[in-house]
Amino acid sequence: MKIALKVNKVWYYLLETGRLTYDFRRCTDYYKQRILNKDLTIKQFNIVEFQNGYSKDCKKLLFECKEISIVGDNFIFKLGKKL
Repeated sequence: MKIALKVNKVWYYLLETGRLTYDFRRCTDYYKQRILNKDLTIKQFNIVEFQNGYSKDCKKLLFECKEISIVGDNFIFKLGKKL
């Protein structure tokens, strides 16, 4: 399963150049609904798609999703190789 996440230009550049190997999102109600199952277990995502903006033709990067964990008040996405 794939999850699409929006990032700004700076974070997109860091992902594109390979300097960033993880992503984190606050545990807000919005992300809890997208990332957690009804029994509060973490859904299994195998691909993370990062989008630089909201338009249909914005730049996109695909990464393998190695692991999603909850640390403190954040979801941490451990990224694998770029696809």
